[in-house]
Amino acid sequence: SWYLRLMHKEATLNRAETLKCVRLHHLTFSLSSLFWSSGVPGFKGTWSAGEYGYHNGSGDHFGFRWDETTLVGLVFFHESRRSQWNVEREARDPYLHLGEFSTDARRLADTALSEGFMSERLVTAGFYADDQQAYMNESWPEGEWHGYRAFDRFRLTPREAMLGQNGQNWWELSSVSESQSEMLIEVSEAYDGAPMTLTPRQRELLLAPIEGRGYADAELASVTAAFSAAGVHGLS
Repeated sequence: SWYLRLMHKEATLNRAETLKCVRLHHLTFSLSSLFWSSGVPGFKGTWSAGEYGYHNGSGDHFGFRWDETTLVGLVFFHESRRSQWNVEREARDPYLHLGEFSTDARRLADTALSEGFMSERLVTAGFYADDQQAYMNESWPEGEWHGYRAFDRFRLTPREAMLGQNGQNWWELSSVSESQSEMLIEVSEAYDGAPMTLTPRQRELLLAPIEGRGYADAELASVTAAFSAAGVHGLS
């Protein structure tokens, strides 16, 4: 399993590879919201420093915070027995089950917990990564039941995350078409950290109606802004 490989420090998951999939996840579920109202994910920052938060609409959420050398991933799984939902906010200890974080990772996590996507200080699992590998103080299958499954596709290549056969992929979980998925993979793999502008062909395919579903100008403006936040311009 992936969780076991992480424990044995054999996983390919690292900061740079995780960020590629963070960006793809953001673009995919932002575009998906255009055809199926689900809310636009929150991507802020650049390749060098930023944050990304996502709520699944069922009480669970996860987020990433990163700088030039380190990335932190935190998750809250509401069915976990580790949930501190019934504990007063200031008395919650988000590090209770995270193990030892590096100094840089702890700094990033502290910021996320104080002002970002995990501001309620509700955390049931997490990890951090540098440019070499990921670090996690967890065993499997124990970790699976506390939210680590939220991270499973972020360790893969963009194509595997979107269309891979092991478990539910992002194409299946979203409302985008298969051809749109291919285009999002193409856009993600072409990204080198600098802002990019979609070609007319890319724009036409990404905005192609799905099963007759239309969208309002305000919805398109919201998704266009979400794409621009991740450095992809020209959607509308």
